[in-house]
Amino acid sequence: MATDVQRIIDTILSSSRVQESRAFEGRTFADEPILRRGSQMESYLPDKIREMRSMARSQPSRIRSDQQLFYEQARFMEDYEDSIESYSTFSHYFPTYESMGNRDLRRYFSWRAHVRAGKVIPTSLSFVFVLFYELICGIGVSSPKEGFAKIESLWQEYRIFEPKIDRHAKRWLRDYAAWHNLPRDLIAPYVDLGFDQAIICLRDSLASWPGADDGADTSGEGEAFEALEELSSYRLGASRLYADRPETLRHVALGTLARLSAYYDKHRKSGLLDTFFGSPIARPYQMFGSAVFFAPAPHPDATYGLDPVNRYVCRSGSWYREAYVETRERNSKLGAILRAVDQRLRNAIGYEHPLVEKDVPKYLAKIIDGQIEARLAWEHQREARMVRVDLSQLEGIRAAASVTREALLVDEEREDAPSAPTTAAVAANPTPDHDLAQPQAAATSVPVAPTAPGPNEPSSAFGLTDEEAALVTALLQDKPAPTAATSLDMLVDSINEKLFDLLGDTAIEFGENGPAIIEDYQQDVRGALLP
Repeated sequence: MATDVQRIIDTILSSSRVQESRAFEGRTFADEPILRRGSQMESYLPDKIREMRSMARSQPSRIRSDQQLFYEQARFMEDYEDSIESYSTFSHYFPTYESMGNRDLRRYFSWRAHVRAGKVIPTSLSFVFVLFYELICGIGVSSPKEGFAKIESLWQEYRIFEPKIDRHAKRWLRDYAAWHNLPRDLIAPYVDLGFDQAIICLRDSLASWPGADDGADTSGEGEAFEALEELSSYRLGASRLYADRPETLRHVALGTLARLSAYYDKHRKSGLLDTFFGSPIARPYQMFGSAVFFAPAPHPDATYGLDPVNRYVCRSGSWYREAYVETRERNSKLGAILRAVDQRLRNAIGYEHPLVEKDVPKYLAKIIDGQIEARLAWEHQREARMVRVDLSQLEGIRAAASVTREALLVDEEREDAPSAPTTAAVAANPTPDHDLAQPQAAATSVPVAPTAPGPNEPSSAFGLTDEEAALVTALLQDKPAPTAATSLDMLVDSINEKLFDLLGDTAIEFGENGPAIIEDYQQDVRGALLP
């Protein structure tokens, strides 16, 4: 039909009578519209749209909801395309087909055809929302996963023009995934669960905290402390004291909260974290809020979990959202407790940068002070248990051992054995008067086995032997510890003692993968020992 109309237009324009007519000579012509097919005229209403319009006037429509009417019209127009100018300034709150005039309807379906062909054309924001509604209702998609991808793509393409789409699109994507039970990783970028997961982490840590207040390190302290940093208005990680004694402050803070949590469980109606952040409860939830949405059949019962406390639940066609309902901001009550911990610990150790004391409940002060006392006692005992071996005595010990061995040998063994050091040689290496270990380590036995003679004479800065220098060099270069005649423990202790004047602290510590130079001191050691 369209081809026949175009042929008639072309015939008229090419007629020799029209071209040779003298009736137009001597006249001045202004711009005039060219001849068009009727379907190209904006005033023309295609039959498909006319039929869609009639659906709103049919008898059953009187008992339909606006959402159902939109859904049925969208299904009817699912494959329709138009071809007029698509730009429009149409704007309407909760736009639908019924809220558009005939001209805007044709512009919408022309614009939708461009979008489906992959062309991003600026247009009315209301047009974009109508297309969102169609996709949410499953119009123009063959599977839920394809629908999710198209919603996501439409959002990313048009948020450049209208950033306000973000708030709606993220929620619709989450709801769409829950409705169709899509993989959780699809909505991971659009779900902020960090705050809730911090509550879960802290709750689990406090529940598993040891019952005895012995001040010892507890597994999982690092993760629990990171959760505190997420939840508290007072940031312990930014405290001066944390920079100097992080393990002490961290343990006392978590121990205080664990004991305070037990106190709340015993004396209060709500637990500690429930008091601060509320508890997860299920509340009625409108799926696809702020969208025109209709489902032709009730959704079956379902549960869609995002994490242990965030879930979508459908029961008998009604949806519920289970989550923490209190504010998701940093908690000032928790912050006040952590500040009190910081202040009282500073006072207890005589820290040079004290905090102004504020009033705290007596029961809280007692809990904090108890945790401080237990931790400091444990740290003191740990220091007392540390054994330091003076390796400078080893040569004398070896010489004395050789003399003893010589005295115990029979003649036959003496003839076969290499010559042993004489008493005069032993006298040339007298044993110092001081003890091998610190007095506090008297109860701890440290066996020292004779080792084969090796390069134990000082050969580098700070009196390091060749073996010690080789070990330090290997650690600085992230290489395995070289094989040495002296045990690794003794080498590390000797190096730490000799580098104490340089660093004022331990240089090498044992970790899961063996000895390693403490990261904060690597540059100092490298500059002092390596060329």
